[in-house]
Amino acid sequence: MRTTALALLLAAACIIGLSLWFNSLSSESQSVERSYSPEEVDYQITGFEAVIFDADGKASQALKGDVLRHFPFDDQHEIEAPQGQTLQGVDHWKIQSDSAKSSLGLAELHWQGNVDIQQSGEQALNMQTDYLLQQPRQQLASTEEGVIVDATAGTIKAQSMQLHTGTSQLHLKGQVNSVYQVQ
Repeated sequence: MRTTALALLLAAACIIGLSLWFNSLSSESQSVERSYSPEEVDYQITGFEAVIFDADGKASQALKGDVLRHFPFDDQHEIEAPQGQTLQGVDHWKIQSDSAKSSLGLAELHWQGNVDIQQSGEQALNMQTDYLLQQPRQQLASTEEGVIVDATAGTIKAQSMQLHTGTSQLHLKGQVNSVYQVQ
């Protein structure tokens, strides 16, 4: 009887010990985060379309592209053949380029290579640059890489520009020191 009680006590101690050991293993595996390298992609979407919303919950921009990749190392997105269109403001602006990267979710879009910016409407402008930083939620787009503006009145070149897509106000800087109100 004593040996039976001793065996039951020993079995209970073993079960409790194993239970504690398994619990510690599972909590350790849950607390370990995966480490990613800078070039490692954790997901890729082919033929994607998205809508970016402003702080008030209103749709501010439609965005689509051939491929979207997410890099978890620095929480960046890379987009092949991106196309965007603003959805708020006086005019709608279409933007497209060879590629784009985004930071801060989609709060900042870095359009790269053959960036084309087109205004809708009768007196539409068309602008070209090699790089454009766009902040869709603030309705701002800017470049320091030089810009060519094609308008009905002619061609304007500037070293830098800032466009407020909500009001369609365009500021050209550099060799052109003026503000042009888009109509």
